[in-house]
Amino acid sequence: MIQRGSALLALAPSAPSAPVLALLLALLPALMLAGCATLSQNPVAVRSGAAPLSTIDAAVGWPARRAAVLAQQNFALQGRVAIVAAQEGFSAGLRWSQRAGAGEMQLNGPLGVGALRVQFDESSLQVTDARGAILSGAAARAELERRLGFELPLAQLGCWARGVASPTAAGDPGTEKLDAAGQRLATLDQDGWHMDYSAYAASSLGVLPQKLELRRADVRIRLAIQKWELP
Repeated sequence: MIQRGSALLALAPSAPSAPVLALLLALLPALMLAGCATLSQNPVAVRSGAAPLSTIDAAVGWPARRAAVLAQQNFALQGRVAIVAAQEGFSAGLRWSQRAGAGEMQLNGPLGVGALRVQFDESSLQVTDARGAILSGAAARAELERRLGFELPLAQLGCWARGVASPTAAGDPGTEKLDAAGQRLATLDQDGWHMDYSAYAASSLGVLPQKLELRRADVRIRLAIQKWELP
């Protein structure tokens, strides 16, 4: 079961004006580059029998690397996200953590959604707004979609952020294009989304994505990951 969290900062849900949106779109790349930090040096937890990603990343090819990434059940990331959906956009700070199948996402930004906390697992979803109001189930999903402007693929996003196809995308194993070394994804198409991986960075968690873009129809999400660590 998901534990209820404490209240966050005040929401700022109003959509930006046309001039603000135009400026935001122009500044998307700069927003993504801001504040990049050195990646965490914490050890990685993996399933029994799977080699840690850091020990195989420079020595073997993509199949072993993909298996090692998927074996990392506990991880967390911090960074920045910029989202444009249906010609409206916002940027926010992002914190994402997963442990044993349960995940939590926190968005904190001045535009669009304001502050929002999302907790989820295989069978439940809970959204907590800045005032401490809590929604669950279908109501939580509807509220999240209303604030973001699209349905966020929560079940797949943790894998995509780590640079692998998600095994939870029913009936779609994904179409992968590797980099020149044949060790990491350059692009991924899965479940109607297209992912471009433009930068990776090394840590003791292994080489993991640092900058990526996700696109589907009129939705564009850019992630700049500043830190990978254990939750």
